[in-house]
Amino acid sequence: MLKTEAAPAPADARPDSRAPVEVFLQSVHESVARIEGGEVATYIPELGKADPNLIGLAIATTDGKVYTAGDADIPFTIQSVSKPFMYGLALEQWGREAVMQHVGVEPTGAAFNAAVFDEDNNRPLTIDESVFRSERETGERNRAIAALMRQAAMLEGDTTEILDIYFSQCSVLVTCRDLALMAATLANGGVQPITGERVLPQQYVADVLTVMHSCGMYNYAGQWSYEVGVPAKSSVSGSIIGAVPGQMGIVAFSPPLDKVGNSVRAMAAFKSIAREVDMHVFRARPRGGDVIRRELSGDTVRSKRRRTKREAAILDDKGHRIRIVEAQGRLNFSSTERLLRRISQITTQADVIILDLRRVHSADAAAQTLLLSCVEQARDARQSLLLAEASAGDTLHDLQAHMAASPDKSHVSMFPDCDAALEWCEERLLAETGGPGTHTPLSLAQIDLFHGLTREDLKPLEHLARPLVFMAGQTILKEGDPAHLLFVIAQGTASVRLRLPGKNGESSMRVAAFGPGATLGEMALLAGGTRSADVVADERVICYGFTIDELRALEETSPKVINTILLNLARELADRVRRSNDEIRALKR
Repeated sequence: MLKTEAAPAPADARPDSRAPVEVFLQSVHESVARIEGGEVATYIPELGKADPNLIGLAIATTDGKVYTAGDADIPFTIQSVSKPFMYGLALEQWGREAVMQHVGVEPTGAAFNAAVFDEDNNRPLTIDESVFRSERETGERNRAIAALMRQAAMLEGDTTEILDIYFSQCSVLVTCRDLALMAATLANGGVQPITGERVLPQQYVADVLTVMHSCGMYNYAGQWSYEVGVPAKSSVSGSIIGAVPGQMGIVAFSPPLDKVGNSVRAMAAFKSIAREVDMHVFRARPRGGDVIRRELSGDTVRSKRRRTKREAAILDDKGHRIRIVEAQGRLNFSSTERLLRRISQITTQADVIILDLRRVHSADAAAQTLLLSCVEQARDARQSLLLAEASAGDTLHDLQAHMAASPDKSHVSMFPDCDAALEWCEERLLAETGGPGTHTPLSLAQIDLFHGLTREDLKPLEHLARPLVFMAGQTILKEGDPAHLLFVIAQGTASVRLRLPGKNGESSMRVAAFGPGATLGEMALLAGGTRSADVVADERVICYGFTIDELRALEETSPKVINTILLNLARELADRVRRSNDEIRALKR
């Protein structure tokens, strides 16, 4: 871990290792656990034995990641939640036209167990044996419905056998985890997220989701569509599943039901999630691709800070401990979950992670909630997480305000751009591995430009060197000035700034930075001419200055000295080209 100054953690402090989505689900679970009211279903005696205090939540993403809270692994019978999947099976086996002759898509407006149907708009309504027997023994209403359907030629075959299949179907035991993956399969276009197996043909997925959206919540379907806005199905065992197309499946379970037959707490959980997560299917969203544009490593991509040979060697060896993740596009619950999941994976491979948010053009409330949770977890775990350009487009205002208000910036910090964050990481990595600091003056013998020269060779250079001091903000080199001086930095840092014309006047852009041991204005020794950019001191800088004419005069008096200087300069320029090529290749991946 890159060393930072921070107070030690309390002995009893335990960082929360849960993913932000799990933290979010747990908060929803805690809020709905306080809700009272409703009654467990008693018309089926075995269902009346359910524990009314059970509450389980689960979210499964379309790429197979499952998050849970509460009693998510307690089994219960699937009941009517089986119907969308059986409807899909019927579509697959018989086709849309044949199914539509027997099963309509309009809600009846009657109770879920009403013995009412019509020929044109009908919607018909692996195993807990005790529940199966209980349903079979108390299923007189279902038998009446079946008899009427057979009389109307809507059922063929032995109704007893048909009802046994139906009772068995409803008595299949599932958990919230199971149902979340089943719902995610619908959200994933019919493909099971973990196995990659196509469970339902693509052309029938929309049919299933449409019927769920219009009819899945009994007599509450219209209000549900308005308030929550996702295709859903509830059951009298207390579960509700919801499928957010292209994003995730959601499940909430708690046995007590309201008068309509929907779980009181499961309904509250969905509404709570809907308040935080932008998942309404009729809300327009910009189309987006992968949330992660690319990942980079600090041993292949460097900051704009010019490095000495020793520093470059350290960064080549240790730079992989720095990782950069570039986010892009629109951040919502689903895309942010994938982003943070990847960051969590990288924490096992790197000491510090830079999250570059420059290309994020929008972020909804759910995205910012998850990001804030990630920030707090990193801080609690003392993991180094740096956020770069979170102010881009002013879309992450909640995150910006939170970071600005936080007094502890020892492990989680915000930077104006990725380059500044990367330079911060490099400086601390160099300090940790014994690299020279910016406040340690260097002698001529420690400067790369003079590498290979003996103590005797350095004497004429010591006579030519002019110590110069520049204060923070002072210009060392000015664009357009004659190039008649070469500088080497003994102490402090300076930045190369390129002037840029604009509608609101001239501005400047930082294109490079230099620290102790770096050479400024070296092109003057090779080509002369004028300065191509400004060089400004970032802090108090001490330089050794050499006039070009005096250095060239060494060709006559000390040819070895000038030849060594030119050779070192050529090697440095070649190394810059190689480094630039390596970075271009990394950025093109």
